[in-house]
Amino acid sequence: MRQFPKGFIWGASSAAYQIEGGVREDGRGESVWDVFFHTPGKIKNGENGDTAAGSYHRWREDVALLKEMGLGAYRFSAAWPRIAPNGDTDWNQAGLAYYDKLVDALLEAGIQPWMTLYHWDLPQALEAKGGPEPAERTIQWRTAMGWPVAPQAMEWGPRLAWERYGLPIVISENGISCHDAPGPDGQVHDGERIDFLTLYLRALHRAIQAGADVRGYFHWSLTDNFEWAEGYAQRFGLAYVDYATGDRLLKESGTWYAATARRNGVPG
Repeated sequence: MRQFPKGFIWGASSAAYQIEGGVREDGRGESVWDVFFHTPGKIKNGENGDTAAGSYHRWREDVALLKEMGLGAYRFSAAWPRIAPNGDTDWNQAGLAYYDKLVDALLEAGIQPWMTLYHWDLPQALEAKGGPEPAERTIQWRTAMGWPVAPQAMEWGPRLAWERYGLPIVISENGISCHDAPGPDGQVHDGERIDFLTLYLRALHRAIQAGADVRGYFHWSLTDNFEWAEGYAQRFGLAYVDYATGDRLLKESGTWYAATARRNGVPG
């Protein structure tokens, strides 16, 4: 067993537009993505994030999944069109209340809330005014959708970042897309994702053993979600989402990841 440092943070990630849905509810304004994804020819199958994983209404189930897996942190982002629908300081209290409830529920469950301040979700009203887009606030490591599986990047990336900057490191996003579906037994057996995680977490452990101060790892993603140009075809989640009903089902990889977090180590 390759043990991670004491206090290592095990979490899962998401992003507002990719999971929330509810794009016309409770005073949410239009996002630049609402405009883009409703433009014909931009997205595979003409899909959009209007419903996504339905987390605007099913956030309690998402918190329950995190608690079931025993994860210590949840990285999510704020949808600025939900908070500032007009792109100014005319704050939408219903939008603020949504994130208040989510944060309170996470804290009550013993889960640290890690909010990404901006995940490219700009109010269209601000875009129309020519407002600048803030920079993405988290560093992301993406591997998926036909891209090469290169676990060595999870060793050398953190090592180089540590040698260059000497600052604590958190892997805020790492995962793989698989064509997941429930089997005859009703469960999702995503062995490919387990193999991927095993290789990448072993590589991350090597980086730590080499001296990199890595303090946490967030799997992308908690649930299946809307994956930008790929629409709903690609599934990254530890939990399967039935997009017709919104129901969630923990995949075999979710059970594996929970065990990894519980023992704070990866086999091999």
